[in-house]
Amino acid sequence: MHSHRSSHISKYRGVVSKRSLLILGLAAAWLGAGGFPTVGSEGSNDFQGLEVSLGKPPKTRAIPDLPSWVTVRGGVAVLGSREEGAGAPREGGVSSFWMGRTEVTAAQFARFLNDSGMPFESPQFRVSAGRQVPLEPLEPVAFVSFEMAEAYASWLSGWLGADVALPSEEEWEFAARGGLFAAPYPWGWDSPVGRAAFGGDRASAVGLFPPNGFGLFDMVGNVAEWCRPGLGAVRAVVRGGSWSERSERFVRVWRRVEIPFEYRDADVGFRVIARPRGAGRK
Repeated sequence: MHSHRSSHISKYRGVVSKRSLLILGLAAAWLGAGGFPTVGSEGSNDFQGLEVSLGKPPKTRAIPDLPSWVTVRGGVAVLGSREEGAGAPREGGVSSFWMGRTEVTAAQFARFLNDSGMPFESPQFRVSAGRQVPLEPLEPVAFVSFEMAEAYASWLSGWLGADVALPSEEEWEFAARGGLFAAPYPWGWDSPVGRAAFGGDRASAVGLFPPNGFGLFDMVGNVAEWCRPGLGAVRAVVRGGSWSERSERFVRVWRRVEIPFEYRDADVGFRVIARPRGAGRK
């Protein structure tokens, strides 16, 4: 998946209320003029049924090679952009969820491989005494197909006793924006040079660049991230761009690229989201 393979489409229509229609109108006027809040005050009618109490995320920080989590409080946001090639600005609503603080690392994926016994060949790993050993444990795992990413999520669901999945495109973009609507990057309007891993010759270790407003690292650049497609999709979607991009435009939060579900290469990885069992999605 490289920049010349991109295509653009939007598919999500969010939850609409009287006040959120006003938000949409304001955002249309403000696009190109500055940031916009992603969530409202507690008790706001915009977020009834969208913001749920998740409680504390799974306690995994003290457990080697499992993701740590950031709580993303749900709400209504204006997604997309008026920039050429982007999906038109639209309102999207998501329920609260936990999201991996970083992309899934090679060390985290190795734990899954060794626990599940799934056959896997990748230049990121070597086999020692029958076990997969990552060469660069803190780099994001790549060379992972959509099916492999979903297998990891399923395995982690059982391990944590939570519903773990790939994010939908709406969940991904809502989280990537970090509380900003109109800005093209997770941190705002400034150039991604020095703020994201792109334009290089390989991925970097996760978490080397500052996080966005939600505390999420590498939401653009490093590796493009698999998203959960809509029903009936014949191609998968990755978001965020990767280390291989040569244009700042290709690491903007609205950019999406369709690729085959079986795609495996050095520029595509993933991160996961989680909710308590049975919490559901909006």
